[in-house]
Amino acid sequence: MTTNPFDMETPPHLHTVEEINQAPFNMSFCDNEVSSDASSEKKIFPIHEPFLTKTKEFLLNLNSIKYLKILILAVIFLIGFFFSGNRKVSIKTDSPSENLKLSTVLFFLFKTTISHVFISFVISTTSLYLLQKIDNSTTIFYTHEISNHISLLIILISINAYFFISDKNFYLENKYGIDINLRDMISISIISVVLFTTKRIVVKSISHNFNYSNFIDRIKRVLLFEYFINLIENSVKKPKNRSNNSRRSSFLKNLSFLIFKKVHFSSKLLFESKAIEDNIYIKRAILKDFQSTRAPKFFMSDGDKLDSKAKTYASKRENKINICLEQRNHLSINDLSKYFKDKKHYDRFLQIIQLPGETKIKNISLKPILETLYKERYILRKSLFQMSAALGRVNMVLNALIIIFTFAMVFVKTSGKTETVISVLSAMFGTGFVFQSSVKNAIDSLIFLFCIHPFDIGDRVIIELDKILENLVVTELNVFSTVFHRWDGTLIYVPNSVLCEKSISNIRRSGVIAETHLVTISYDTPEHKIKNFKSIIRNFLRLNQDNYNEYFMLNFDTLENTNKLNLKVYMQYKSNYQNYEVYLTRRSKFIALIVNALRYLKIEYKLPRQPVLLENIDNLNNVQIDRRLIKDIRNADGNATDLVNNEPSNE
Repeated sequence: MTTNPFDMETPPHLHTVEEINQAPFNMSFCDNEVSSDASSEKKIFPIHEPFLTKTKEFLLNLNSIKYLKILILAVIFLIGFFFSGNRKVSIKTDSPSENLKLSTVLFFLFKTTISHVFISFVISTTSLYLLQKIDNSTTIFYTHEISNHISLLIILISINAYFFISDKNFYLENKYGIDINLRDMISISIISVVLFTTKRIVVKSISHNFNYSNFIDRIKRVLLFEYFINLIENSVKKPKNRSNNSRRSSFLKNLSFLIFKKVHFSSKLLFESKAIEDNIYIKRAILKDFQSTRAPKFFMSDGDKLDSKAKTYASKRENKINICLEQRNHLSINDLSKYFKDKKHYDRFLQIIQLPGETKIKNISLKPILETLYKERYILRKSLFQMSAALGRVNMVLNALIIIFTFAMVFVKTSGKTETVISVLSAMFGTGFVFQSSVKNAIDSLIFLFCIHPFDIGDRVIIELDKILENLVVTELNVFSTVFHRWDGTLIYVPNSVLCEKSISNIRRSGVIAETHLVTISYDTPEHKIKNFKSIIRNFLRLNQDNYNEYFMLNFDTLENTNKLNLKVYMQYKSNYQNYEVYLTRRSKFIALIVNALRYLKIEYKLPRQPVLLENIDNLNNVQIDRRLIKDIRNADGNATDLVNNEPSNE
């Protein structure tokens, strides 16, 4: 009997996902026909670098893009320096006005920009190197993320220190008569950069807590099962027959080496949980590797459409594997152990997939695993996308607030109209008081989404709405509202400020789900029948450990009216009911067992006989008596014959 490892008890995180054909551990090297020349073999079997190296290149590329923009600005300054000629800029100091060459200003800006790029590159590269060497690297990670900000702060503070030491102060002249104090502008810029740096750290911290901490276990589990499927694919596939046996032998040797190398690195990284928990860089690498797979062009809101695509994907991939298995049906799970250098990694691998090593690959039902894998990848991708989108909106609002605050400080310094600024601020705070309710709802929504965060996309939750407990599935997460899908197909939009005050039961995040079943029997049921009933349930649970835990209880609950005995059966399912169809199937199967056991043991409950007293029945001609009632009376009392004979005819 085969099982879907995604329905198992540990961990209860997995049940659904997204469309990706290539996974991070996809090692299906034999999909294409092998060429006879070495160059083609190298192309088909490239020695892929570990995904940490890929992530390093990715991060460096991102930095290169940022540096490129700054370098373009530096080039513009340099071009301006060469073509500025003898143009001058009028400035004034604490002494009388003087003219400064425009070329000098532009060359100074060019040197400042190049210095910024250089310092930022050094900080970024150094922190990136340390990220790979130090386990607990949270501080270094954030240092890498704000390398540009740190570089800019160093330059601004250095310029400000130079002006302070040299006791110089410059004012830019303009036709509006506003004195723009350069030292004040640099001080405001430093404050602004500090605010942007703080905002960057906060946003990255929130992003890390959600994208890495909340999803890392599910992402790791998806990668591991994709890893399992790919190992099976590469174990059953064989190259086409070649006349040159030496080349074929060399081909197989290289293939085994490549798989071994990648499996060893990946298994060490993914099977050792401590390495992931303590190293933020590895978490980031795993997430980037997951996101580097081909993204869907759109997200499907229709669950039936997702199920259809998942079934089609699973059928096609399973058929390809089954075709290869026709000639290699002797393979078992233990044949995969040759790809693991460390035995404890292979043991951990067997523990996760929850299949014995002796299991024949041909006996494993891969379709349910592939379906669930497809859905879970989809749900994870959609969750990451929507959480990033929500965080992006918050980031934009914070950027706007910092810019407004910066311009307000500049306006105060240049205009000197403090009373006007106070009036504007008073008006802003007054407006905030008027819209107090809207502001409160917005804050509650942000706290609910980023601090409480009781669910993710795809989670099944129980929420009380309009005094009715609703069984819902989360389909969308927005900043101010959440969209739920009900069992009847209805989409329910609920403001996050309302959900913030609700008690929410998250089924996906719950562990083992227990349930009680009430059985009513007669009070005089023999004790040995009850013991046999308990034994039947125990044996059933032992034979169906894929769906139920062996632990259960059968207790006497209540005795009613001295004739009705209520038994309560406490039992546990193997997993929660995130997958509701599986839960209903398991529940129905267990209830059917109870019914069949009671019928087999002839345990029943009969209502006690109730005395019936008939009065004033002398004039039966005016009474319409049902024939069935008379038949029951005849059976109950043989003296009812006269009553039947005197029954009025309705025909």
